[in-house]
Amino acid sequence: RGISFSPSDLKLCSGGDDLKVKIWDFETGREEKVLEGHGFDVKSVAWHPEKSLILSGGRDNVCKLWNPRSGKELNTLTGHKNTVNFVSWNPLNGNWFVSTSRDKTVRVYDLRMMREKDPCMHILSDHGAEVYAAAWHPMYES
Repeated sequence: RGISFSPSDLKLCSGGDDLKVKIWDFETGREEKVLEGHGFDVKSVAWHPEKSLILSGGRDNVCKLWNPRSGKELNTLTGHKNTVNFVSWNPLNGNWFVSTSRDKTVRVYDLRMMREKDPCMHILSDHGAEVYAAAWHPMYES
């Protein structure tokens, strides 16, 4: 359902209906790792623009943070009440990420707040229908 390249462009990750996030070697096309933990299909994946982190979202209503080197799940965010359609990192500061959902919300998280009970900074909830995508401003962080 989604793909995202690593900062080096040597690897990419994909998410699919098999409930898995897979890491691939771009040059050889070989599967290197399988990240398992989603309960339903994975709708979106995003590799951090600088760090060794992968973000995924899916039909199980959660976002997950992964370590692509070890394949370990680092965190599960359970704020959405329906399918997570899209996830994306802020390319300017690398600390923020966004998720959109069928629950008609957009959630903005701060990576530095992952130890908090609720790392969500903002919930944009005035949408009349599900939200499929989001984009970061190309020059401004806030």
